[in-house]
Amino acid sequence: MKLRDLIQITGIPKQTIHYYLQQGLLPKPRKIGKNLSEYDQRHVDRIRLIKDLQEDYFLPLSVIKKILKKYGREAESRAMLKIRREYFRPLNQLLAGEI
Repeated sequence: MKLRDLIQITGIPKQTIHYYLQQGLLPKPRKIGKNLSEYDQRHVDRIRLIKDLQEDYFLPLSVIKKILKKYGREAESRAMLKIRREYFRPLNQLLAGEI
């Protein structure tokens, strides 16, 4: 898919996608021309994961980058489950330790 398709699917502005690429938050797209790149479902999934971590857990991009670096080679859904399990303990475990 082209950049405009990625923008339409994710609702993320072009500038933000370019910033994510520069910061290493997204995998590099496949170049198909001098000024043309091709994106795939990995990019859509990664952008959704980034947005989920920002919106649901209020994490800054610097922390998200570290998380993605640690789990980046795994499938996105498995990585998200690991992130939730390791970084965000269930409330009942937290409360049990506090009492």
